[in-house]
Amino acid sequence: MSWRSSICRRIEGYRKWYLMERRSSAGRTSLSLLRKGFFSNRAWLYPLDQFAWESFLSDWEIEFRLPKLNSLAARQLFADKLRFHERARGGAFAFATTTFLGEFSAGKIQLANGQETLPSEFIAKPVRGSGGRGVMRASSPKELDSDTDYLLEEIVQAADYARRIYPNTINTIRVLTVRDPVTDEVFVLGAAHRFATQASGPVDNFKSGGIVSLVDSETAELSAAIVNTGAPERKLFDCHPETGEKIAGKVVPEWEQIKRCSIQSMSAVEGLHYIGWDVALSPEGPILIEGNATLPNPNLLQFHRPVLLDQRSRDFFLHTGVISRQKHERLQGLSLR
Repeated sequence: MSWRSSICRRIEGYRKWYLMERRSSAGRTSLSLLRKGFFSNRAWLYPLDQFAWESFLSDWEIEFRLPKLNSLAARQLFADKLRFHERARGGAFAFATTTFLGEFSAGKIQLANGQETLPSEFIAKPVRGSGGRGVMRASSPKELDSDTDYLLEEIVQAADYARRIYPNTINTIRVLTVRDPVTDEVFVLGAAHRFATQASGPVDNFKSGGIVSLVDSETAELSAAIVNTGAPERKLFDCHPETGEKIAGKVVPEWEQIKRCSIQSMSAVEGLHYIGWDVALSPEGPILIEGNATLPNPNLLQFHRPVLLDQRSRDFFLHTGVISRQKHERLQGLSLR
């Protein structure tokens, strides 16, 4: 790469960084955090009063280094929901998956094999959408945007515990798994449980207004849930703010099966080194909704606890080039669990 190309890429990186900061900070800029590689809103969304800032994976590391870990083929597989469903129907993953009903393209429906009609309600997802954007709970194809290609799925019924906390969505668990580049062992980096609110609508995404609780990887116990109110405040709820149902201390059922299936599913995909699985618990067991391989953001975990507290996680991010050796050495000198 020429020095001109290198400079252009760096300028483009800073431009992207600036735009992301503007969107996230709402005008409340923290120069001290920006110099450390964090967006300004981490000042109130992250528990920086409880943990050293070095123990968090920075936003610079997340945005510009994490996306390079997976092969292009692996990223493309999970970015295209139709290809993902084809692989899932072929038994590529250890999980059961949502029922694929068909496609909607150019204003027309093509039903999947074995489907004669659409159910009275279904989920429509933009084929190449992300972050819950554009996802609809529809009762007729007439409700869909004719200029958008959608994948149509059966609505998953949530397990009893999740339905009691919030009844109108499936409330997914984001399970992050990684493949150790030294030993080739796959392990669970961490997990977070999302719950929808009236603000988030048919999805439970944090950016849409959902709330997020940390899942203890060993006990499956949920922490209090955090919400982004848009104000510079750290707000946690032991109970769901709308239903009043207890969240903190609740134990996720079938947790060992969820971890086992997450590990086995990752092991089945070549070129995959870091992924976030979106899993829902139904009355019949865990259901894989989708995988996120382009940027399976660890922020859902770091709203509660830094991902670099664990030695195995620190080593993984060092060996994959996400954190520097200097940062790894500083972390070794801190009192971390």
